[in-house]
Amino acid sequence: MNRGRAIAVAASAPFFFSGSKAGAAEGLASEQRAGLTELVADASDAPQTVGFSVAVSRDWSVVYQTGRGKRSLSPDEPATAGTWYGIGSVTKQFTAALIMQFVEAGALGVDDRLDTILPSFPHANELTMRQLLTHTTGLAEYGEYVASAGLLQTADVRPEQLVALIAGKPLEFAPGTRFEYSNTNYLALGMVLEQLAGKPYGEIVQERIIRPLRIDVAVSPPSSGEVARGYREGTPPTAVTDPNVSWAYAAGQLFATVGGLVAWDAALFGGRVVRPQSLALMTTPVTLPDGTPTNYGFGLSSIMLHGRRMISHDGGVPGFAAQNFVFPDDGIAIATLANTINFNLALPATKIAEVFYSGLGDALQDLEQRQAAKLDDVHLRSRAREWLDRIANASFDTSQLTPEMKAALTPEAVKKPREMLAAAGPIKKISLAGFEMLRGYRVYVYRVTGARAQLTFTFVLDEKGLIAGLFLRP
Repeated sequence: MNRGRAIAVAASAPFFFSGSKAGAAEGLASEQRAGLTELVADASDAPQTVGFSVAVSRDWSVVYQTGRGKRSLSPDEPATAGTWYGIGSVTKQFTAALIMQFVEAGALGVDDRLDTILPSFPHANELTMRQLLTHTTGLAEYGEYVASAGLLQTADVRPEQLVALIAGKPLEFAPGTRFEYSNTNYLALGMVLEQLAGKPYGEIVQERIIRPLRIDVAVSPPSSGEVARGYREGTPPTAVTDPNVSWAYAAGQLFATVGGLVAWDAALFGGRVVRPQSLALMTTPVTLPDGTPTNYGFGLSSIMLHGRRMISHDGGVPGFAAQNFVFPDDGIAIATLANTINFNLALPATKIAEVFYSGLGDALQDLEQRQAAKLDDVHLRSRAREWLDRIANASFDTSQLTPEMKAALTPEAVKKPREMLAAAGPIKKISLAGFEMLRGYRVYVYRVTGARAQLTFTFVLDEKGLIAGLFLRP
């Protein structure tokens, strides 16, 4: 789940234009440039960092771009603004846009059932395109089974192999009644595109997006150019054995440079990819039948902060992390790409956005707290507090743990978290800061206030209420 320094986690597969110098000078005040440089320097020293690249555009022209650290440790090669990285789930907005192109052509309807195109896909007669696009189907997460099936290092994984991983598994809820992010939805959409176009997903992306827009996006790592090597965090970091991510398919297969991503943003929001009506659907969060709002449209998250729309998506595949944030009404786009999966904790795109929008981070935190307050459960909060004490004292009640957690929760695993708790001092308060359903798990994020410092504690429960993950970070 990659939410910070892990104490332990249940075993699962991880998931998943450049402007002229004159334009750059005119688009960024000196104090804004200094602020960006300081943020980048701080991120360079973070433990989640090997190498990374950043691009910021204003009025859809690049005003800041840089690379720091190493795209490869052996051989020793620097990261630059032109380095290529895996973008993980940022791929989903490309897939959603392609679906909307076929909708505009009359070949598909957003409320068509999946079985009209893919009758053999699991539960196809129960699901619509809209539900697939908005993660409201209840389909099981195929990503949980990729590693155990030996597909992480397999080249040219076929989508049918991925479908087989979840064949026969029941829906986790009635379609349309709940939001739960699942890469299987975009697996199905990729296969829909292939059926409609009569060619592989990669060729569709090439023909309809990459070549006409002339942007630095690719279906697989380019054979030439500065391609980053992915790393697992550690001392020292260890290289991911194979950059191949064909198993991520239409949910997370693409590679890009930061310049390529902000050029994509300019094209998408500039009307060069889909029509305004389609873009409105992509960027309008779905509301569930019971009136519960979500923050997800078609392949994009959308929220209002300080009266401004913030459209975004992040992503991660083994060894890579990506963020793509857009403030469309101001023409501001922010892309960060890195070759360690937890880099987004070191340099959140919202920190960069604060260079332009003072107080944005506080507004986002307030929004998250208000949303979380609706889900706060005093008994669960008490249980999370109990486990902070258990971590501090290395005293574990194994009856509360999943089998994977029992094996993973070793004295060595809790050494760093114990040090963090000791440094923070006696706990004064614990409050719920966030919640989400993720692949059948309930993920609670608590803000822990100690006498000397604040920490973030992520507490993960499986469907039986057993603890499946414990994460602690500053």
